[in-house]
Amino acid sequence: MVKRIQWVDIVKGIAILSMVIGHSLQNFPGGRLLTLLIYSFHMPIFFIMSGVTTKTLTDNKKILFKLIKLAKKILIPTVIIVVICTLERIYFHIYSWSMFWKAIGNALLYAQPTDARGNFTIDAMWFLVVFFWSKAFFYLVTKIVGLDYSGVVFGVLAYICYCFADKVWLIQSWDLVPVASLFMWLGAELRKNFANIQKYQVGIFLVAFIIWIWGLQQQIRIDMAIRVFPDFIVSIIFIVCASFCVIYFSEGISNTRLGKFLAFSGRETLPLLYINTIDFFWVWGIKNLELKGYYYTLTRVSLDLLLLFAWVLVVKLYRKMREKKRG
Repeated sequence: MVKRIQWVDIVKGIAILSMVIGHSLQNFPGGRLLTLLIYSFHMPIFFIMSGVTTKTLTDNKKILFKLIKLAKKILIPTVIIVVICTLERIYFHIYSWSMFWKAIGNALLYAQPTDARGNFTIDAMWFLVVFFWSKAFFYLVTKIVGLDYSGVVFGVLAYICYCFADKVWLIQSWDLVPVASLFMWLGAELRKNFANIQKYQVGIFLVAFIIWIWGLQQQIRIDMAIRVFPDFIVSIIFIVCASFCVIYFSEGISNTRLGKFLAFSGRETLPLLYINTIDFFWVWGIKNLELKGYYYTLTRVSLDLLLLFAWVLVVKLYRKMREKKRG
């Protein structure tokens, strides 16, 4: 399960497309249910799948190497995207030029998804900052106490952070790190016990599905970015059940055309995240195109996917050109 396999990419594809749709929703019939459905799993499942594909490490040099590699892959692009978003805000007169450096520095320091707490927003890039730190925290704790017992550390710290979420958000969104690490731990345990789970997966799915639907009927709305976990234990159970249903579904469609498309999206998670963040459709899509409701959602999702396909094509052409020069 540590190798790239189809259903893992499908799960990531469902998650990233759900994120794009979730960022594009407006008021329309069924919008409330769709929001509840998406927010029941779409960000936590990224961390769960990271746990599925992450090995625990005990060698300090290997941990450092992994973190340096991860920092280059996601933190450097995060800084670039924040700069681009700041320039876009200046262009649309949301910020002034005098705020340029302050906005960038403050956004990167706090890594908050919203300016509601009085700080500049880092937009969707909060996820990558939290992802980096939670990976580091996961490596550290599992190295010290082992995988099986680290769940206690993650769970207790996650609950403490939840208790203070309405009062304190830490810099670099560190109050979310134990929560994300808890989800990673659940993914790691899923990988470890995957063979046994498969024996009873139909029964587990039925129980998980019932709990998921019950949670939707109770209108439990999870929003990891702004620390919304109603009744913490209930929320964790609800998220795990929703995520298991998505994983179960992903295994089932792994050999279909839909599965191949979703797997492609899952392999291109980072580019699609960047595109969705810098498209600024929430400004010019409403202001210039005057789109609302379904039209706004469908247009933004279609635009982001079109830009993704264009990006993938450009990357492929660039790689072919490099291969020809080497040859």
